[in-house]
Amino acid sequence: MKIVVIGQGAIGLLWYSHLVITKHSPALLCSQRAVITDTNMSLTTYDNQLSVIPLNIINKEQLQLADIVLLCLKAYDILPALKQYQAYLNEKATVILCHNGIIAPSDIHAVLAKQTVLTLLTTHGSKKTDNFAITHTGKGQSQLGKLQQVTKAEHQTPTTILNQALPSVIWQDNIAYHQWIKLAINCVINPITALNNIDNGELLKPQYQALINKICYEITQVAAAENIKLELQQLINNVLKVASITANNCSSMRADFQQNKATEIEHINGYIVELAKQHQLEVPNNLSLYQQVSQAY
Repeated sequence: MKIVVIGQGAIGLLWYSHLVITKHSPALLCSQRAVITDTNMSLTTYDNQLSVIPLNIINKEQLQLADIVLLCLKAYDILPALKQYQAYLNEKATVILCHNGIIAPSDIHAVLAKQTVLTLLTTHGSKKTDNFAITHTGKGQSQLGKLQQVTKAEHQTPTTILNQALPSVIWQDNIAYHQWIKLAINCVINPITALNNIDNGELLKPQYQALINKICYEITQVAAAENIKLELQQLINNVLKVASITANNCSSMRADFQQNKATEIEHINGYIVELAKQHQLEVPNNLSLYQQVSQAY
């Protein structure tokens, strides 16, 4: 089973390194902007052990040999990457998308009409400390589900392989529901920590509770209009649980702020704002965060 990881960000390198450790012999396809000066990368594990991981870097022409292609990219890079690599993908390949926010499945299917497409949600924390050096900052879990109809065999193998590499990975028949849970967590943690320059755990302080509640309430209303039923208090509890588990972590959007990089706000709070417009709903708190982050960059 030939596996290619696309993306040399913190999460891409986390999956790549763990696939190497579990003897799945993956390859890594990097962006053109990547500066590659070594034949190895370094992984500092969650229990503070340092591992040196050999890099097996390929070019896009070698994608045609891949059975599984795991894209770990920023949400705004997913569609451009799919368009760039589509011609090199094996028609029988399973393509797995791992990113924050939500991208309309119809946009993805318009590019990948033949391949099996899955989505991967993860709460693992990973931080880049150098071009090819990462620290596993938070143990989490992952959920895998379909963006289009797949057979049992087509999802069993990827689920098993990813679970062996970085457990736990659970198959979800209703991945859309879990995407909305992850979206809500991102809608709260990412913009608030970025705008206030705080670690995730600071969100547990009383001063943020009213805002968190309002953001989550707006999301439940938009989700309901999309036929996704979210229970408000459970959603709030999920957000606070992730903030607690990742208390010392720097959110990805805050890291983008610190490095003066583009953020994924369009696919997070911006996604809520756009759907709210379509359903004629008011989401003032999500809109405010969207505008603040957009103006700050």
